[in-house]
Amino acid sequence: MKLLIVRHGETIENIQRICQGQTHGTLSDKGVEEAKKIGVRLKHFSIDCCYTSDLRRATDTTRYITKLNPGLVVQEDSRLRERYFGSFQGQVFPESLHDFIPPEETETIEDMAERLLNFLSDIKRRHPRQTILVVSHGFTIRVLFSIFMNLPAAGLETLDDIENASLSIIDFQNESYLVKLFNDTSHLTKI
Repeated sequence: MKLLIVRHGETIENIQRICQGQTHGTLSDKGVEEAKKIGVRLKHFSIDCCYTSDLRRATDTTRYITKLNPGLVVQEDSRLRERYFGSFQGQVFPESLHDFIPPEETETIEDMAERLLNFLSDIKRRHPRQTILVVSHGFTIRVLFSIFMNLPAAGLETLDDIENASLSIIDFQNESYLVKLFNDTSHLTKI
């Protein structure tokens, strides 16, 4: 199985440094262009199906991708949602994220990993030899990569932030994951 993992395009809330968490968010004009560009890049792959977070910023990105890749079957999956930040959702992040203390009701990284492991188990069973597109969110993708790389929760700090409309590629072989591409945005700089 091959996974093509894409983060949604830039949102208005990203620009304003607003914590979106599990709120929907709205793609900015730049985010729409990013979604179109990742759609063009994905035309070079033979994709069997697509799973997307059910949050609007991801489904809108997916819609632009499918316009350029007609016939792609898309399934929304709430397990691909961003981390739940409780009462902080809709609030502005502090200038330094080192000063940010998530509220008590924030979803734990361990709980996120559990829902993502459940998702991975399902798609490995359903699509053992297929290429699957996954459209999700920055922190969620970092947690996925912590799973792929066997990193503890604290190991998330060693992973780069995931860029909007970036592409990462994972090959699953013999019960192990091979990272082929991570957080690539070269398609966004092409004319």
